[in-house]
Amino acid sequence: MYFPDLAQESQVDRGPHVRAVGWLDDKHPFARGPVPEPVRWRLARFAEQAGTSTEALNWGFFMGFHTCELCNRARDGSNFGVVAGPLVYVCPAMIAHYVEVHGYLPPEQFQLALLACPLPATPEYQALAAPLRYVPPEPLQSRTTHNIPDLRYPFSNPVTERMVWARPIGPWRVFAIIVLVLSAAKCAAKLFD
Repeated sequence: MYFPDLAQESQVDRGPHVRAVGWLDDKHPFARGPVPEPVRWRLARFAEQAGTSTEALNWGFFMGFHTCELCNRARDGSNFGVVAGPLVYVCPAMIAHYVEVHGYLPPEQFQLALLACPLPATPEYQALAAPLRYVPPEPLQSRTTHNIPDLRYPFSNPVTERMVWARPIGPWRVFAIIVLVLSAAKCAAKLFD
């Protein structure tokens, strides 16, 4: 998933405090160049501690992996934040791969913030991250008609902050599913006879 460097939104958070870094894809050009060894070392450590960073910033965990769109040889599904005062640089853990294998050159201000920021597993990082923790929007109140509760459940998308509703399966849908399953079983039995 692509976000331009230093954009104020990413897959996991958005707002004036956010700066996206390292959200590359094969359709957009990106800066290339040598990255100093201390920055590369810190990127690897932050990527290793991405889960701790995600918890400290109260970001959600995403299911599955993202495969590198540049080479299709590496994959990762985690993200981390680099805290710099009132800002948080939001990065996919894949950024370490982009630097090492594809020559990606992160913005200089990010590199300086990375060198100054404590590692996520430290109490110092936890303290710096506390004011920047993601706070999900309040869910919409459930509406009722004739004292029958609305059985929809809200799920929040942190990027768009739109509410997505999952509806329960009604009795007619259950019936339709049963008919489909039985029909499929009958067809499969004919195939293997």
